[in-house]
Amino acid sequence: MRDDADITLRTPDGAFVIGSDSHIRAAHPSFTGSGLMLRRSYAYSQTGLGVAPERGLLFTCFQNEVRTFVRTQQRMDDIDALMGFSTPTATCAFAILPGFDADHPLGSTLV
Repeated sequence: MRDDADITLRTPDGAFVIGSDSHIRAAHPSFTGSGLMLRRSYAYSQTGLGVAPERGLLFTCFQNEVRTFVRTQQRMDDIDALMGFSTPTATCAFAILPGFDADHPLGSTLV
């Protein structure tokens, strides 16, 4: 079950219940003017003898167009208070072939 946050909800005095610089508001497609994307993050921690522990967050997303991610990231860079606690270190993008079935082999829709 998934509950969507009501980003329009206001207190009786008119303030947003979900802050104007919140991550959920910054990344919401109604503000970015972009499409939807499936997003997930995974925390990791790696330790070893004599080595400082490495901890971080691996973020992954799937969308139809890379520009959806770019627009969302740009908006988050502009207003998301959470970004002050984040240091991106790498990025990559992969093209994933459309689905297939018995009559349409993998990649057949590309030609």
